[in-house]
Amino acid sequence: MKALILIIFLFIGANAIASDDVPLKSIPSIEEVSWALESSRWDIEESIYFSFEEVQDPSKMICSSKDKSEVISLFQIAFERFSNYYPDEELPYKKALKELNKYLDGKVLDYCYSEIDGEKILQVYYNSKFLVSIGQ
Repeated sequence: MKALILIIFLFIGANAIASDDVPLKSIPSIEEVSWALESSRWDIEESIYFSFEEVQDPSKMICSSKDKSEVISLFQIAFERFSNYYPDEELPYKKALKELNKYLDGKVLDYCYSEIDGEKILQVYYNSKFLVSIGQ
């Protein structure tokens, strides 16, 4: 019994450590939905897109620490606007949202803001590691 409990704790600990090292873009459902949002950004007025490329050096941006709620909210709004324009039930939005919540759960994120050529850019970091750029 003790061995079983030890194995369970080791498995849980390994998953917790691994999830911090896994890039957000490597989660298939999140990558697929983000790709759809980014590729439609020129078609949808007031679109919000998610990109896995750093747009600007964070030292040139205004940064603050917060929880995951802003990323989650922007993801929901972005998908709502996308689905109003492109109703596509094959995208794994619910799975992506669930996995995004799980990935960001309990993390204090650094949100860095900037504006480039009239476009608002938000870059999100965790422990100084880049996670995602969000453009509006």
